[in-house]
Amino acid sequence: MQLSDAATGDAIHPKTIPRPVEIAKPVTSEHDSARVLTAALDTIITILNAEKSAIIFFLDSDKLQIFSGRNSKKETIGGSEFNVNASLLSEVKITGKPLC
Repeated sequence: MQLSDAATGDAIHPKTIPRPVEIAKPVTSEHDSARVLTAALDTIITILNAEKSAIIFFLDSDKLQIFSGRNSKKETIGGSEFNVNASLLSEVKITGKPLC
Protein backbone atom coordinates (compact mmCIF):
# COMPACT_ATOMS: atom_id res chain seq x y z
CA MET A 1 0.00 0.00 0.00
CA GLN A 2 1.35 3.42 -0.95
CA LEU A 3 0.31 6.68 0.69
CA SER A 4 -0.27 9.76 -1.41
CA ASP A 5 -0.55 13.46 -0.66
CA ALA A 6 -4.23 14.37 -0.46
CA ALA A 7 -3.67 17.74 -2.13
CA THR A 8 -1.41 16.75 -5.03
CA GLY A 9 -1.87 13.00 -5.42
CA ASP A 10 1.91 12.60 -5.34
CA ALA A 11 3.34 9.55 -3.62
CA ILE A 12 4.60 10.15 -0.09
CA HIS A 13 8.10 8.75 0.29
CA PRO A 14 8.58 6.79 3.53
CA LYS A 15 11.52 9.04 4.52
CA THR A 16 9.20 12.08 4.59
CA ILE A 17 6.77 10.45 7.03
CA PRO A 18 7.50 11.44 10.63
CA ARG A 19 8.89 8.76 12.90
CA PRO A 20 6.29 6.98 15.06
CA VAL A 21 7.51 8.74 18.20
CA GLU A 22 6.93 12.14 16.56
CA ILE A 23 3.42 11.08 15.55
CA ALA A 24 2.56 9.66 18.98
CA LYS A 25 3.90 12.52 21.10
CA PRO A 26 0.91 14.90 20.81
CA VAL A 27 -1.48 12.02 21.41
CA THR A 28 0.31 10.33 24.31
CA SER A 29 1.12 13.55 26.14
CA GLU A 30 -2.59 14.25 26.70
CA HIS A 31 -4.82 12.70 29.36
CA ASP A 32 -8.24 14.07 28.34
CA SER A 33 -9.86 11.66 25.84
CA ALA A 34 -11.47 14.44 23.77
CA ARG A 35 -8.12 16.20 23.42
CA VAL A 36 -6.44 12.89 22.51
CA LEU A 37 -8.87 12.49 19.61
CA THR A 38 -8.33 16.09 18.56
CA ALA A 39 -4.55 15.63 18.62
CA ALA A 40 -4.84 12.39 16.63
CA LEU A 41 -7.00 14.03 13.95
CA ASP A 42 -4.70 17.06 13.70
CA THR A 43 -1.68 14.75 13.37
CA ILE A 44 -3.37 12.78 10.58
CA ILE A 45 -4.13 16.02 8.70
CA THR A 46 -0.53 17.18 9.05
CA ILE A 47 1.05 13.89 7.95
CA LEU A 48 -1.21 13.40 4.93
CA ASN A 49 -1.55 17.08 4.04
CA ALA A 50 -5.31 16.51 4.15
CA GLU A 51 -8.07 19.11 4.24
CA LYS A 52 -9.97 17.30 6.98
CA SER A 53 -10.14 14.12 9.02
CA ALA A 54 -12.75 12.42 11.14
CA ILE A 55 -13.47 9.50 13.40
CA ILE A 56 -16.59 7.78 12.11
CA PHE A 57 -18.46 4.91 13.76
CA PHE A 58 -20.70 2.47 11.96
CA LEU A 59 -23.73 1.85 14.16
CA ASP A 60 -25.57 -1.47 14.21
CA SER A 61 -28.02 -0.06 11.69
CA ASP A 62 -26.97 1.45 8.38
CA LYS A 63 -26.44 4.82 10.04
CA LEU A 64 -23.07 6.45 10.56
CA GLN A 65 -22.05 8.60 13.48
CA ILE A 66 -19.28 11.15 13.05
CA PHE A 67 -17.65 11.20 16.46
CA SER A 68 -15.24 14.00 15.78
CA GLY A 69 -14.06 15.96 12.76
CA ARG A 70 -11.27 18.49 12.23
CA ASN A 71 -10.11 20.65 9.34
CA SER A 72 -6.66 21.87 8.29
CA LYS A 73 -7.21 25.12 10.23
CA LYS A 74 -7.39 22.98 13.40
CA GLU A 75 -11.09 23.74 13.82
CA THR A 76 -13.68 21.21 14.93
CA ILE A 77 -16.17 20.50 12.15
CA GLY A 78 -19.31 18.46 11.86
CA GLY A 79 -22.73 18.24 10.31
CA SER A 80 -23.01 20.08 7.01
CA GLU A 81 -19.36 21.16 7.19
CA PHE A 82 -18.22 17.57 6.93
CA ASN A 83 -19.32 16.09 3.62
CA VAL A 84 -18.78 12.34 3.56
CA ASN A 85 -18.85 10.24 0.40
CA ALA A 86 -21.44 7.60 1.34
CA SER A 87 -20.29 5.11 -1.31
CA LEU A 88 -16.70 5.17 -0.02
CA LEU A 89 -17.87 4.64 3.54
CA SER A 90 -20.13 1.80 2.43
CA GLU A 91 -17.12 0.16 0.77
CA VAL A 92 -15.15 0.44 4.02
CA LYS A 93 -18.04 -1.04 5.99
CA ILE A 94 -18.47 -3.97 3.59
CA THR A 95 -14.78 -4.80 3.06
CA GLY A 96 -13.46 -3.80 6.47
CA LYS A 97 -10.43 -2.30 4.72
CA PRO A 98 -9.19 1.31 5.01
CA LEU A 99 -9.26 3.60 1.99
CA CYS A 100 -5.53 4.32 2.12
